[in-house]
Amino acid sequence: MGTEGDPREKRVVKNELAFRAYNERRTSFEATVAEEAIPVVCECGDENCFAALDILPEEWEAAHARDDQFVVVADHVYPDLERVVDRNDRYWIVQKLEPPSEVLS
Repeated sequence: MGTEGDPREKRVVKNELAFRAYNERRTSFEATVAEEAIPVVCECGDENCFAALDILPEEWEAAHARDDQFVVVADHVYPDLERVVDRNDRYWIVQKLEPPSEVLS
């Protein structure tokens, strides 16, 4: 787990939350017009990653049932900050070891 005030951990969490916010706006619109897979960006903490993945609206909702979970491309994991809780051939779901709200406070 990261140390209190760890700048790297804060940067990773901020990046993940920014990508999630973008994806939330996109999926809220796309889910109303189609029941097909929606292309979203990887929600990993790498600020240079813009990898795309496809996810169904119901998969999106299930993956984000918790505030501390993010959808990422396979292997886009920071093992010292998060753990993989689910994986399939299109994406993995990671869960933060420390809640984002605590990291950013």
